[in-house]
Amino acid sequence: MTIPEYFQRSKSYAESILFILPLLILYEVGIALSGVGVENAAGAIMKTPLHIFGKNATLVFNVIVALLFLVALFAASAGRKLEFRIFVPMFLESLLYALLLHPLVSLIMAKVIPFALAPGMEGVRAFFVRVVLAIGAGVYEEIVYRLLLLSLLFYVFRKSFEIRESIAATLTILSASLIFAAMHYVGGFGDMFMASSFVFRFLCGLALSSIFIFRGLGIAVYTHALYDFIYILWLSG
Repeated sequence: MTIPEYFQRSKSYAESILFILPLLILYEVGIALSGVGVENAAGAIMKTPLHIFGKNATLVFNVIVALLFLVALFAASAGRKLEFRIFVPMFLESLLYALLLHPLVSLIMAKVIPFALAPGMEGVRAFFVRVVLAIGAGVYEEIVYRLLLLSLLFYVFRKSFEIRESIAATLTILSASLIFAAMHYVGGFGDMFMASSFVFRFLCGLALSSIFIFRGLGIAVYTHALYDFIYILWLSG
């Protein structure tokens, strides 16, 4: 596989879905095993429409995930050989971005807000819950705030307000990043608002939006999840 082929295929939604599926499974299993009742807010938002199925909501969600996997598998192998080895450089590329994300943002920001954790948890269990939530943040926040929100806002700015494409793209990224930062302070488990942490998250939103646009959903998801995981290890050390 040539480098241009790698950049093209690694950005496709089919490869991205196959790439992030293990993270999705790890998160859902981890939430079930943790037994703390704490779930990523973006994930809860995505699952809200499924509440109409009552106690079968989880089953319906798992069926949807399985169908998405089959569709992605078919799309990724249609007309060409599916090469699972592509996920190795995609992971390494994501890890590189994750390692660079904090130093680059810290050139602008002097503070980093500690990773929020529900009160009353400590030790190994707390570390496990942190890791699970980090995975959930990578998967669901990138789907909600990058894939869905960016697409929606761009359509609104471009079509509804008839703004020029370059200006619409800029407004979309800025707006989505502001919403991404603000949502961390909403709800019962939201953080206490601090200007420093808000700006930090806004800048991270800008960086992740750029990764999503130029490198695709899969790499954005892993960059986010790996960044949170590395930060958790740093806090635990």
